[in-house]
Amino acid sequence: MTDSPARGAGASKGPALDSALRWQFAPKLDEASWKARLTRGIELVETGHARNEKTGRRKELYRLHLGGPNADGVPDHLVKVNRYPWRDGWRRRWAGSKARRELDRAWQVSSLGIATPVPLAAAERHERGRLHACYLIVPLVEGARDLRQIWNEGLPRKKRGALAERFGAFVRAAHEAGIDQDDLAPNNFLLTPSGDLQMIDFERARLGAPVSSGARNRALAKLHRELASASLADRARFLFGYAGGDRTEWRALWRLLEQESLALAARDARRLVRVTSRPGRRFRRVKHDGWRGSRRAEFEPAELGKALGSILRSPATPERGDVSYRNTGDWWALEQATTRREARRTLAIAELLSRRGGLGPRPLAQLSRGPRTLTLFAGSLPARSPSQASPAPRLPSLTVHLDRLLALGRLEGLELEDLGFGRTPEEAAVQLLAACRLHADGTTPTRRHARARAEALRLLGLGD
Repeated sequence: MTDSPARGAGASKGPALDSALRWQFAPKLDEASWKARLTRGIELVETGHARNEKTGRRKELYRLHLGGPNADGVPDHLVKVNRYPWRDGWRRRWAGSKARRELDRAWQVSSLGIATPVPLAAAERHERGRLHACYLIVPLVEGARDLRQIWNEGLPRKKRGALAERFGAFVRAAHEAGIDQDDLAPNNFLLTPSGDLQMIDFERARLGAPVSSGARNRALAKLHRELASASLADRARFLFGYAGGDRTEWRALWRLLEQESLALAARDARRLVRVTSRPGRRFRRVKHDGWRGSRRAEFEPAELGKALGSILRSPATPERGDVSYRNTGDWWALEQATTRREARRTLAIAELLSRRGGLGPRPLAQLSRGPRTLTLFAGSLPARSPSQASPAPRLPSLTVHLDRLLALGRLEGLELEDLGFGRTPEEAAVQLLAACRLHADGTTPTRRHARARAEALRLLGLGD
């Protein structure tokens, strides 16, 4: 959470601000009693007296008390702000703002019978003929939490399964109502204290027309990507709820989603090659002492130089093929002798694995010098073999991990040393350290689940 910069120098106050705002109110809202309060909320945002809870470049989110039933000043409304660069501001002057679009869509969703917190109003700030910013004011649902937060905090097994099934039924109802939510993510659904589900954030939704089976499958595959760490049982309960308890439809959905998820992983991998290798919001290019590559935006060059020097002074593990490891205790690196193109693919796959429920560690940077490439990670190199005298207790967690990897693509040349293990089987901290072993190209072995168990048995030396 970061404090919003003071915007007093660039924003109008009082009557000047009011005159720069163009309003669209929700139907039946008492404009006379609300307009002054809503304007005051925007003034708090623009003068830096409210705290921005979002770290995006153009989007901001504020929790404010705007005079609802909470007389003690507890926040009762959200103010969502979008700011527009010069060219986009002129275009949006005629096309309409994101806030206005989301207000209209929230009312459409509500009219279709799907529960959603309906915004009170949308405001646009115009100056000198150009749209500078828009504001969406939404009542806070007291005590509501989004499903990603609930899932991450943990629920008892029975409650988690029941919620997954209800969630599936809710998403099916939204699709049947003609709501095609392209951003079908768990953080776009709320659970209220009374146990009701609500849908939010319709910026990328299409409404009204029947949702095709292809669009449904793509949306469900994206949702499964977001819930990468969910158990197979919870995923099954979700699809069972989506299918309305129809076992034939549930099984057909499961098969379709396995194929759709493979295709989605391949698209994600291609996109991440671009994201990680080009300057952008998350990654930056870097050069250091003859090495060049990419680093995370927050991994400062001075810290990167310190990590690289420390890693290069550490001894490398014996090479196995084209892979070895270096470990300092504070950082570790995957070392490869490879082409630059293959190195970029490795970084993209490492990023993909870290986003899919921690299937692999989160990469900090990748640097190449000639044919030599180092992919850097924080912390100490995980143990690359089970710590128990008998590896048998590791079989269940390793099988599950391999099954999840095979759901993304093919594994080639995988050995036990390419995996990281936690100290105990209960930690279930199995990760793929050598991201180059995974090929997310839209293909995977047939009989995936059986293949995962067979691979786990081979890697642990347990035979059949």
